[in-house]
Amino acid sequence: METACDKTKECCCVNHPHRRAKYTCMKFNVHLCEECAKCQDPMGYCKFRSQCMIYELYKQEKRQSREEKDREKEVETGKR
Repeated sequence: METACDKTKECCCVNHPHRRAKYTCMKFNVHLCEECAKCQDPMGYCKFRSQCMIYELYKQEKRQSREEKDREKEVETGKR
């Protein structure tokens, strides 16, 4: 089955062949769309980590989640 990406010679998402891949995991050599861009092994060693956009997105999500939890704790302690 030919996908839209085959016709344009662009990389397609490994999980969504009809979507253009925006990110590439160098460790596992897979192309991912924005929805699928999650670090496959965030705790394991990766020699590409220092230049990995997918890992940067993971760190940003983790930081935002931590900040949100901290704000919730501040609100809870402020109510008591």
